[in-house]
Amino acid sequence: MFILWLWFAAYYEINDNQLLIVAGPIKKKIEIKEIKSIRPSRSILSSPALSMKRLEILYGKWGMVLIYPKNQENFCKNLLKINPMIDVNM
Repeated sequence: MFILWLWFAAYYEINDNQLLIVAGPIKKKIEIKEIKSIRPSRSILSSPALSMKRLEILYGKWGMVLIYPKNQENFCKNLLKINPMIDVNM
């Protein structure tokens, strides 16, 4: 039941200057100004992503998260509107 909750309740929102990542009971907020790079990843690491065609987001000094937004190109464009310094390697 817990795995289904994580699977079906995963989503990502851009609110003001923050990226909100929600997977079931797990919530994470990332300041968009702290995002350094975004690149495709097929990592097998556990993450709040519903696919293996993920995006790896590096932020802050050591932060990394893998996500799978439905429209990756628009997602990146929306983040770049807030932080044009993000290195996007699609």
